[in-house]
Amino acid sequence: MCDISPGPSSLFARQREHQLLIEALRAIPIEDQVILELHYWEQLTTGEMAEVMGIPIGTARGRLQRARTRLEEEMQRRADSPHELASTMARLDDWAAECREHLGSYRVDELAASDATARRPASV
Repeated sequence: MCDISPGPSSLFARQREHQLLIEALRAIPIEDQVILELHYWEQLTTGEMAEVMGIPIGTARGRLQRARTRLEEEMQRRADSPHELASTMARLDDWAAECREHLGSYRVDELAASDATARRPASV
């Protein structure tokens, strides 16, 4: 049987991509962070983003494009190589999915703990 788990160099590269993305996200304006979060993490369409934000759909598209451009520019400043930049940008959707999955399991654990506390009999 073949072991298909990633090796140390792959794990290090992935960790570096995550670090690069987080640093770049922190460097862009909060409005850009919000629209990127709505798109990548909440998986809203531009129409849904426009509705949530109370703006025309064309404005939402423009803001999303501007936010992506700013994110890429910040990542370009921080990347060690063009390859690192390209691979990080290409994996943006994957990274968001991993975050959603991780946060989803955290929320399930949190709800289970809250539910268990609520079911505990009150002390007399």
